Amino acid sequence: MDNSAEEEGCVGEWGNGGIDDPYFPRQDRWCAAAGGGGTASRGGGTRDREAADVTQPLDVPPVEPAATPEIPPAPSEKDARAAMWGRHAALVVWANLLAAGLLLAVLVYCWPRAHGPSSPLYEVPASRRPERGNCARMCVKNEPPRECYFEFVVRPHFVVDIPCEADVGRNTSNCDPEIKATSRRLTFAINGQLPGPPIQVCAGDAVLVDVLNRLPGRQLALHWHGARQKGTPHMDGVAMVTQCPIPSSGRFTYSFRATEPGTHFYRAHAASQHAAGVFGALVVRQPPEDDPHSGLRDHDLPEHTLLLHSRRSGRGEAGPATLDVSSLTAAGARARPRLAPGSRHLLRLVNAAAADCPALLGLDYHPLLVVAKDGGSCEPLAVRRLVLLPGERYDVVVNANQTASSSYKLRIKGYNACSGSYEETDLVYLAASANESAEDQQRPADKDEKRSFLEACPDALACRPPLQALGAAGLRPRPADVRLYLPFDVNPAGDFDGRVDFRYLHDGAPYYPAYLSAAAAVPQFGRVSFLPPSSPLLSQLRDVDPATLCSEGPECDARALTKGFCECTHVVAVPLGASVEILLVDLGHGSNESRTFHLHGLGFRELGSRALGRALGHSEVLLMDSRELPLAAAPSPLVDTAAVPNKGYSVWRLRADNPGFWLLESRGRGGGDVADDSGAGPQLVLRVGRDEDIPAAPAGFPRCGTFKGPDFLFT
Repeated sequence: MDNSAEEEGCVGEWGNGGIDDPYFPRQDRWCAAAGGGGTASRGGGTRDREAADVTQPLDVPPVEPAATPEIPPAPSEKDARAAMWGRHAALVVWANLLAAGLLLAVLVYCWPRAHGPSSPLYEVPASRRPERGNCARMCVKNEPPRECYFEFVVRPHFVVDIPCEADVGRNTSNCDPEIKATSRRLTFAINGQLPGPPIQVCAGDAVLVDVLNRLPGRQLALHWHGARQKGTPHMDGVAMVTQCPIPSSGRFTYSFRATEPGTHFYRAHAASQHAAGVFGALVVRQPPEDDPHSGLRDHDLPEHTLLLHSRRSGRGEAGPATLDVSSLTAAGARARPRLAPGSRHLLRLVNAAAADCPALLGLDYHPLLVVAKDGGSCEPLAVRRLVLLPGERYDVVVNANQTASSSYKLRIKGYNACSGSYEETDLVYLAASANESAEDQQRPADKDEKRSFLEACPDALACRPPLQALGAAGLRPRPADVRLYLPFDVNPAGDFDGRVDFRYLHDGAPYYPAYLSAAAAVPQFGRVSFLPPSSPLLSQLRDVDPATLCSEGPECDARALTKGFCECTHVVAVPLGASVEILLVDLGHGSNESRTFHLHGLGFRELGSRALGRALGHSEVLLMDSRELPLAAAPSPLVDTAAVPNKGYSVWRLRADNPGFWLLESRGRGGGDVADDSGAGPQLVLRVGRDEDIPAAPAGFPRCGTFKGPDFLFT
């Protein structure tokens, strides 16, 4: 069979005259194979078939060659180039799509870090995304812990104070009875809220708070009051002790594990910023199986967390501070918690006052069942009234079993810096009619209840409940490994040259010896005034001048500006793991009031306290032995805040199991003025452990300190 024409056409079109392009295979090979030959050379198919016909036997019909498949016509050169450019265009489109996808991925992961996680592009997979805002939930046993992320922006904020006479017919819960005309008051707000946003988590959750300081010209540090920071001492939030303060327009991310269940709060460490509004609730819940008092209550609701806080009244800064009460669901307005009739409700009470404002609290016709203090569970104790010292937190159970009315008064009275302050709010039963006014809901005997409340407890410490730790009745403490005697007093400072101004500023506030320039009294531990170090003790101890570190004794007297009067960074070292007993004594020569102390990083049990009724000498304190002092029948629950009575003592026992530098502080009567931090009381630092025991600072942790240039310059 003659297939020369086909072969010729195949060779002519696809072989010698075909398009030589890598996208098009050599079709002459495909044509030769289609002709049935065994060679791939062009034109070889015909000769191979002729050779096959000669050698085939005669009685066998010749094998017909396979039909040559129809070959599509070859595209023209113009069409081929168009196809090539089409493929190139498709590649360009796919490359652009890939680049756009990569850009989107970069925005998703990097934009929140540069511009904050509030960006709508912050959408990472749920398995890798921290919980935004609160992790408030019912805590479940063995539930994996969550990462709870919060962004705090602290900036100046003006609040309008409305006199009650001008607020008739509107929201009277926001008016101020102390002022006669509407006025504006400067505050510092977190995310525009007063108090700040609540943090509600479960025990074991990781808390990450990204703080952006927008206070012009002011530094900032946030302390987590009640969080022991075990393993994360750099997150305690004490400027120049555990961290460098956050500069204006600067950021700092606090990250720690919520390991202490209970009612706590956060606050600016500077008293002026705390008083101006930088504070909020920190509630750490736990599964009912881990709560020894879960069977005593039916409800634990966010709106039942009440914060007491102080502020200057409209009568001017010279007047006393006033107390306000807020709840987590009524920020910026008077709290009116609701109770379900016939149910038992857990009230979480926080005295977040910046000033020395103890507060007496009572609820008409309802006893308060105290079940915890400062997060430490105690033996349940029913009381009619309760005193909260600044920084203290109480968990109480209220049984809504009254039927005479649908609304009851929660009454609050202030002491010391808030002396004369009286506030009240309503606890409303849910069955109350929405059309009833507050006056219609009250019992006729409310006036008698108010008079009885105001006359009760003339001394704040007289109404403090004698709480006992769970199962600790009859137990006596073992001898301590270390005993610390810490006498304190308010000492006059009139021996300095009045022509010299010794003032220096830290965090925008005057510090001692500014008091000396004004011939004022100075609160001291053992005649030692606390001097903030030049660099944080925890992260930059080697950068602190050793000459400024001291404790009570000859080493301090040698550098005193006047005899018996010393200023230094007062640090007391205790061994890691030691049982420590602290005897705090108010000498009582320069003041006539009790003081409240807060210990950072460590919990303690109060073994006993008592007012002696007379001033003491320094040598008398050194002869005191806690084993001979009258103590309580049982130790208190594990707490972090306690009071020392006026001209009296308090005995603490703690386990130094948390290495770090921990501040022991007392707030003075001040703390109500945005521009003044001079109300600080006695302070010192407990150093627990040696250098190798203290956790290293996180990578990239901020550094700060002093700089001294060369003694001469090269020109």
